[in-house]
Amino acid sequence: MRRSKHGFTLIELLIVVAIIAILAAIAIPNFLAAQVRAKVSRARGELRTVATALESYYVDNNYYPLTTENPEPSGIIPISVSTPIAYLSSARPVDPFKQPGTDPDQQIYTYHNLIWDVYSATYQNAYGQWRMCSIGPDAEYWNTRPRVMDWRHVMEYDPTNGTVSFGNIWRSQKHPDAYEWKP
Repeated sequence: MRRSKHGFTLIELLIVVAIIAILAAIAIPNFLAAQVRAKVSRARGELRTVATALESYYVDNNYYPLTTENPEPSGIIPISVSTPIAYLSSARPVDPFKQPGTDPDQQIYTYHNLIWDVYSATYQNAYGQWRMCSIGPDAEYWNTRPRVMDWRHVMEYDPTNGTVSFGNIWRSQKHPDAYEWKP
């Protein structure tokens, strides 16, 4: 009795490996883009939650919390939104786009209390009394590419420019997508 030898040829194995490589080349970029979209959704949701906490704080105190002990126009979300009354469970929600290994105060969302800003009359008309932002997928607060009157430009993130496009994710008292300087 003769045994027949069955197996795969080298060409068949190469074709299978090539098909797997093509599928991986298609799937990996889509997976990475899905991670960025998830982080954008998380940042927008957390900014919405902080906005609700800020408005609740205002209802109880008749003013919005200051950014720091000094009347600075920008900084971090004040601890007073979580202590002694917990408007937020933590006043330090971490921005998903901040780089790990940086100072903890630089890993949270940026909060601007515009009452104390030099240009508050202009900004309050457009944005209200507060504005917050996430640095967005480019992981940079300032965008050095477009220049407006020789100022470094702060752009709003727009996913139509590509998943990792330039810009920050903004939220303000009056507008859910407010950003600083419009070109």
